[in-house]
Amino acid sequence: RERPGKEETPDNLKQYFTDCVRDNLHIILCMSPMNPKFPVRARKFPGLVSSPTIDWFLAWPEEALVSVSNGFIKGFPLDCSDEVKSSLTNHMGMVHKMVTDVCDEYFRSMRRQVYQTPKSYLSFIAAYKSMYQEKLEALKEKESRVNLGLDKLIQGAKDVEAMKVV
Repeated sequence: RERPGKEETPDNLKQYFTDCVRDNLHIILCMSPMNPKFPVRARKFPGLVSSPTIDWFLAWPEEALVSVSNGFIKGFPLDCSDEVKSSLTNHMGMVHKMVTDVCDEYFRSMRRQVYQTPKSYLSFIAAYKSMYQEKLEALKEKESRVNLGLDKLIQGAKDVEAMKVV
């Protein structure tokens, strides 16, 4: 149907399938050049590194970092005001930027590369949210225990006052 004038023989169908796959198949392969297996793979499969389109991802600007942290923290229930939440998102962006700068300084002084990627920034935000929830739950547990103890002390004081009257 796609190729008028051609019979539907097995050879023509196979050729049609091959042409469709070649025209429509796209492969995205992501590899880190810092991975120790990268040179091995490059030697085994030279076509992977000789003719691909390589996108080098540059560092995110601080405004983008703040925007990303704002997007992840905005819907997250924090026990604080909007001003503090805004300061937190700004601080998260600044921290990642400072770590990236320190990695560059480390490379200049020690000639050893350390990478801070966007994925590490997203992991930092996820770890913050997870730790915040854990610490908040522990704090609420301690608060409930202190309140229970205070209630017992108040009840004990009332009982002592009642025994003094009798």
